[in-house]
Amino acid sequence: MNFFKKIKNKHPLYYGIGGLLFTLALLPISSIAGEVVFVPGLRLAVQYDDNLDFSSENEEDDFSASIKPGFTLNYNTELLKLSGNANVDFQKYYDETDYDRTNQFYQMGAEYRAHPRWTLSGNYYFRRDETTDSQFEETGRTFTRERKQTHNARAGVRYTLTELTDIGPALTYRKVDYGGRDDDDYNLYFIELPYRKQFQNQLDTIILRPRYTYYDSDTDEANGYRLTLSWEHLISETLTSHIRVGGRYTDIEDKDTGDSNSNWGGVGLIALRKAGETFSGQIGYSRDLGVTTEGEIIEVDRFFVSGDKRITERFGILFNGNAYHSTTENKDRPNDKVISFELGPAVYYMLTQDHSVRLSYNYRKEKEMDEPGNPTTDRNLVTLSFNFLFPKKWD
Repeated sequence: MNFFKKIKNKHPLYYGIGGLLFTLALLPISSIAGEVVFVPGLRLAVQYDDNLDFSSENEEDDFSASIKPGFTLNYNTELLKLSGNANVDFQKYYDETDYDRTNQFYQMGAEYRAHPRWTLSGNYYFRRDETTDSQFEETGRTFTRERKQTHNARAGVRYTLTELTDIGPALTYRKVDYGGRDDDDYNLYFIELPYRKQFQNQLDTIILRPRYTYYDSDTDEANGYRLTLSWEHLISETLTSHIRVGGRYTDIEDKDTGDSNSNWGGVGLIALRKAGETFSGQIGYSRDLGVTTEGEIIEVDRFFVSGDKRITERFGILFNGNAYHSTTENKDRPNDKVISFELGPAVYYMLTQDHSVRLSYNYRKEKEMDEPGNPTTDRNLVTLSFNFLFPKKWD
């Protein structure tokens, strides 16, 4: 794919800012006036972690404190929607100062209705965090603690065929850089053409989504093709079901040996989501591909559940849980399997409408099925946080 090889060395920020500026350049003066919502925020937290590296052998524990300022910004008119948010998390450890870190997240997006039938959109985000958290979320596996930088840029065009149907291409580019020498940085590209149709009953929506994926790292190059069909159904005013099924074909080439590995597989999602005044939550199952810090492509099965229940006007409880089963797509390591899960209950109290205090607990466990004795690793994490929001609105 010469086109992708030519552009992969461009910094993703180039695409994010460039796409946003291009969208803004098309705007007429009439779309300028609108509603502005600006919400600065601050999070203060103390935390205890009994396994900083998520290691099965040399477990290190410590207390830490963090300060996390940030903001969200939304600007809306009849034709234009702009959004942005940013936060920086300064975390300092009591004894193990080598683990001190500064995580960052920045995001901006734009959607512009250029014509009654044409809508342009684009967004970009940058995340700087550590693999112990983000890698587990994406793959169900935890690796050596390393710095990780993710750039993600997306641009799309949507054409309205009728009041209930639309279609339009979208291009996504993701660049992931790791801090460790042994980790495998990679570039990932998605090109897709979703077709969306809402039925006359306003309760059902189907989405047909063909996608081509190109993956490029120091060790592997892969091409992926998939086709999925989604069905969203509004069961009630507060309850929605989402089902997505499809197939994929993946071809992976080892750059060192020239060997290739091709395989077919299934992808999908089944989820039930609830959004009420005193309770919101979801439960479901998904299957898709992920990428490890070593640059390996793996197939990930995930079961998930989460909930937020308001007990009184001020007091509430939270819960989230995830269970993973992941296997490598490398035919030379067919037994590389990992089973893992995490549980995360929490309680919170609303000091005011915009200020709260939260006490949360997270337990994570991981078992390697291809190693002798199936070694396991676990971690306990306790966090007490104070959260403050300061919303402002202008018309």
